[in-house]
Amino acid sequence: HSHIAWAKLASLTEGARLVSERL
Repeated sequence: HSHIAWAKLASLTEGARLVSERL
């Protein structure tokens, strides 16, 4: 298990949510 990949995915998901909120 690579927690780094999971952290990247979580960060990407949160970033996408922030972007969609701004739109």
